[in-house]
Amino acid sequence: MDEKHVIEKQKRIEAGKLVDQSFRLEEAAKVAEPEESGRLLLESEKLMDQARNIYENLRRSPDLTRLGLKYGSKKEAIIIRRSKVDKLRQEGHAGVEIAEMLNVKPKIIQNDIAKIKEIEKRNQQGYVVWSEDETNFLIKSYQNGVSPSQIAQDLGRTKEAVYRKVMHLKEQGVIASKEVV
Repeated sequence: MDEKHVIEKQKRIEAGKLVDQSFRLEEAAKVAEPEESGRLLLESEKLMDQARNIYENLRRSPDLTRLGLKYGSKKEAIIIRRSKVDKLRQEGHAGVEIAEMLNVKPKIIQNDIAKIKEIEKRNQQGYVVWSEDETNFLIKSYQNGVSPSQIAQDLGRTKEAVYRKVMHLKEQGVIASKEVV
């Protein structure tokens, strides 16, 4: 195997390890305290983004078909397929059409699209700018002892978003840091 293929294989292994770490963080987030859970999920997303970037760069390399995959190839295939599905979906192709184009069962594409939509929804909720009214509501509710879970439900946001906003407000000195989230 020449040097280029050795480097490509090392990158695939690195990306596979990032995906594994991401999955482990997601699992840990399920049992962690809410504040820690939000941090773990954000870290998991960062790792997955790094892996996607590596896979995308490798996919563009013309000699990849000759590279034998041993580590994480199934996960890699899923990430690359979902990337292709997302691109084709954004171009206006229907699920059945995408399945035919990628030579995959329609049910698999259906599942991929559902996962992509779930991620998009999570990202939209996570990055919506807080309005002044929402911030004031959060501050008053939090100071009156309303649980972050209830505040999240009242505002239609995730618990993680509420925890991040509370931490941000503590850093700004708007909420006293001695209060426990």
